[in-house]
Amino acid sequence: MDFEGAFLFWAALAVFIPLMLSVVIPAVYRTWVEYRSRIKALDVLRVYAEKGQEPPASVMGAIAAASIDRAAAAPVPAGPFSRPTRENHMAHVAGSLVCGLGAVGIAWWRMPDDGEPGPLVIWAVVAAIFFAGGVAARLVGVFTTPSGRPRDDR
Repeated sequence: MDFEGAFLFWAALAVFIPLMLSVVIPAVYRTWVEYRSRIKALDVLRVYAEKGQEPPASVMGAIAAASIDRAAAAPVPAGPFSRPTRENHMAHVAGSLVCGLGAVGIAWWRMPDDGEPGPLVIWAVVAAIFFAGGVAARLVGVFTTPSGRPRDDR
């Protein structure tokens, strides 16, 4: 691998790895904390079940509060962070299509006629696959999410 290819490869890794870790680590930690709180709630219930007693209402309230999904139970705020609609999903589909097609164009443009593809081509193909997956996921949302527009029920 020549110097330019090696530089592109390591530069892409230097951006890609921290970016992915900054998304993955908080998600895994949040899932672990929720799991641990639910396991502790089950342990409390198990202790009462072993004693053959009914847990007090205050304990049941605390367990219920610990076991609910806070994101689902929270009221939906108005504005840009409200629940996605079909229009929201379609906007993401359009953006992902443009980015994916751009990555495919870069891969096509930089693909050598003979020999091995360089790191730029490989990263462009990876990006195109990523955006294609995003398009597929958002298309599922397009067909399963209600429209945000008010309906005329005449």
